[in-house]
Amino acid sequence: MTTVTNLISKLQIRKYSEEEWIEGIRNMKPRVIQKYYNKQLPIIRKMVFRYEMGRETEAEDIVIDALIILINNLGSDKFEARSKLDTYFYRICTNICLDKV
Repeated sequence: MTTVTNLISKLQIRKYSEEEWIEGIRNMKPRVIQKYYNKQLPIIRKMVFRYEMGRETEAEDIVIDALIILINNLGSDKFEARSKLDTYFYRICTNICLDKV
């Protein structure tokens, strides 16, 4: 039973390469998008509180709005890969926060 538990645990924390994140999001793969959302939410939550926007739902809304922008930008080749995907996403979220303040 321990082996099965270890295998499930390893599958859940699978690491994606930069290219896998980009392609998965660009191709709108639900599992990849959900994992990226889960990965980014704690980071963006801290940003939201730093901007004193304060509500948990605000952080969730910002991440969802930013994911929509990210998907659109990846699909239209606006993302030129001059920075890491996470940096690009963080900047999108920052811009959304600044627009709301």
